Amino acid sequence: MTNAFMASANKAKREQQDIQTPRADSDDLKVINIRIPADLHYKANLHRVQTGESVTALVQRLLREELG
Repeated sequence: MTNAFMASANKAKREQQDIQTPRADSDDLKVINIRIPADLHYKANLHRVQTGESVTALVQRLLREELG
């Protein structure tokens, strides 16, 4: 017989491990952290709301346009 609390804790631990395990995407993506001025952050979020393009997609598109 399994203790219900232990079973729940084990389940939560497995779920947390699944969340933390990086998943392989079709693209090899890297995570970066940058600091940007507040006005650019506001404009990026406004663009996201108006167009539906995520901030990540916006940054990727702009970097590709600039850097190739």
